[in-house]
Amino acid sequence: MKSKKILFIVNHLAFFVSHRMSIAEELIKRNNKVKIISGNSASILMEKIAIREMKKKKIDYEKLSYSSSKINFFRDIIGIIKLVFIIKKFKPDIIHFVSAKGFLIGSVSSYFSKVKHKLVSVSGVGNFFIEKKITSKVIKFFYTKFILFFKNEDNKFIVQNNRDQNLIIKHFKLQKKNVFLFKGSGVDMTKINPSKKKQRKKIVLFPGRAVLEKGLLEFITASNHLKKKFPNWKFIIAGTLDYKGPGQINKMELNSLRNNKNLIFAGYQKNLNKLLKISSIVCLPSYNEGLSKSLIEAIFMKIPIITTNVPGCKELVKNHKTGFLVPPKNTSLLIKKLEKLMQDKKMRADMINNYKLFNPKIYDKKTIIVKHLKLYNSFFKNDQI
Repeated sequence: MKSKKILFIVNHLAFFVSHRMSIAEELIKRNNKVKIISGNSASILMEKIAIREMKKKKIDYEKLSYSSSKINFFRDIIGIIKLVFIIKKFKPDIIHFVSAKGFLIGSVSSYFSKVKHKLVSVSGVGNFFIEKKITSKVIKFFYTKFILFFKNEDNKFIVQNNRDQNLIIKHFKLQKKNVFLFKGSGVDMTKINPSKKKQRKKIVLFPGRAVLEKGLLEFITASNHLKKKFPNWKFIIAGTLDYKGPGQINKMELNSLRNNKNLIFAGYQKNLNKLLKISSIVCLPSYNEGLSKSLIEAIFMKIPIITTNVPGCKELVKNHKTGFLVPPKNTSLLIKKLEKLMQDKKMRADMINNYKLFNPKIYDKKTIIVKHLKLYNSFFKNDQI
């Protein structure tokens, strides 16, 4: 078994740590060499925590100048040039792109570096792929044309829901055999320990970054409305407040949120299970997801979920059995469903009992790691990782 070199090109380290770290660790465990390249993070706090984790695990990483969430022509060009030199020096057997921006930057760099084997993880197509706005359509047009120009027929893609699979095949003109559907990025089931009924408190938990696309404003509006009727309930936002990128809230809105007595900001949670263990309801009214890791964790912590009827969320709720699905941006229905669950303890208990409808093996990180290794090995005839 010959050692391989795998280069990950990602948006930012925090995403890699929470979604791909276990894969990198398994590769290293098998005596392969791994290197991580990232851009500037959209959250300083999340990046600091991620850097500590990378150093703790002794994983080689390097940060370049490109932005993780915005197009900056000058910085992106500098990032591409530096990446070309890194690739030529590292000489990877496989490049694994994670995220749309990572794929954009990496495709150009690897094209000039003549790397053949490429794997692309799409945790969720960008909003510009699904929005009807003119600006989104323009970005989608140029992005797809750019990718098609640098595309290698040997590229393999990983997606997390059927909608994304169809969009990727259509826009990047791919064969279905090269696009693989994985159910999320893997959850460590050994750390999932559902709480007893007595441990659950009157908490509605929002597990996501404090950005508009996660349905933040809808959650806040619902919280302000319901807090009057249910003063003993707490509404907690577990996500970073310092995110800079699409959907970010401005300083005035941020100050207003911090002064909102109806909300508790728990901040970015490296281990969400501590909050999940004491929560009675999880609410994520997101506009768009790949396959929400926080909702998967909520499933196996046996918590009723209220989320939106969009790809990446709707797959994780059996409507009226383990939670409720509502249309995105429909605040009035969100309030109605939250109120129904908050006031009906028996309904919440019945939903908890229905979580046997989900198969944990499908979402287990062990399963996801095995699938990744199989894809890596598919690039080679005899030399397996």
